[in-house]
Amino acid sequence: TQSTWDRNPVICRVYYTMSNYADYDSICKLYDESRKPVGIQAYIGSFISLLDKPLGEIHLLDLGCGTGSYSKALLDLGVGKVSLFDGSPGMLSVAKEKLSSYGNRIQETVEGILPKIVFAEELFDVVMINQVLHHLSNPPAGENKFSAIRETFKEVRRVTKKGGVFIINHSTPKQVVESIWFSKLLPKATRRLTERHASMEELGVWLRDSGFVVVEAYAPLLGVLLDRMYWDPEGPLKKEFRDGDSFWSTLSSEELETAVQVVEKNKEAGRAKEEMERMDANRTMYGQCSIIICVAV
Repeated sequence: TQSTWDRNPVICRVYYTMSNYADYDSICKLYDESRKPVGIQAYIGSFISLLDKPLGEIHLLDLGCGTGSYSKALLDLGVGKVSLFDGSPGMLSVAKEKLSSYGNRIQETVEGILPKIVFAEELFDVVMINQVLHHLSNPPAGENKFSAIRETFKEVRRVTKKGGVFIINHSTPKQVVESIWFSKLLPKATRRLTERHASMEELGVWLRDSGFVVVEAYAPLLGVLLDRMYWDPEGPLKKEFRDGDSFWSTLSSEELETAVQVVEKNKEAGRAKEEMERMDANRTMYGQCSIIICVAV
């Protein structure tokens, strides 16, 4: 691990994977094609209102950056420079290629695993973590299943400047159950998945204990994480659809076969689109994700 960073982009390999259950190295390209950044305008608004510096001077750390979609969107909107951190070499490779035209605005590209963040103290104006926290949880650990999330928040505070911004994009248990149509194909498996998703109340306590004040939290009711692919009523029959969401990585072969049979039955009956819309009905009530904006104190 390097303790000082070159000015040119560098890959520092620390560990192997960040997710407890999804193999992102094997699905990174399909994942990149299917995912869409949600809530980006609110991110920019929080930077403008909470930070005492121009967008072009902001240094942002993208924790669990995946293929770099959120970072690209923010760079295009004027954020000055970004450092990338992820546990998947495949994801980082796609992110590097996608962001290659931004030159030295990409400060570092670091392969690592949370909760350890291999950066100096109070280095970043902004830290963001998008759809990552559920990959850190460990349900078999019982009451300690969220310990890695709590430790990650402490590490985020360590590397965030006082007065800096920490943004979390996270799906709550209620949102997993109500706002993703294909989760309703397998209620039992979905309930099992929700054990990995902390509540807003739990996150609020851990953030406060780590040295953050939550200034805003909201759910973008119209945002869809899977972008256009989400609207395919026959999607669960296709590997590229399933590779776009880690929900499918949690299923046993028997559960996957059950989901496929349900969709095939709806397709044969000419009801696939109707059934998808029925299962999607609550999405605009709850939203697929929640965005939490915090300030380091």
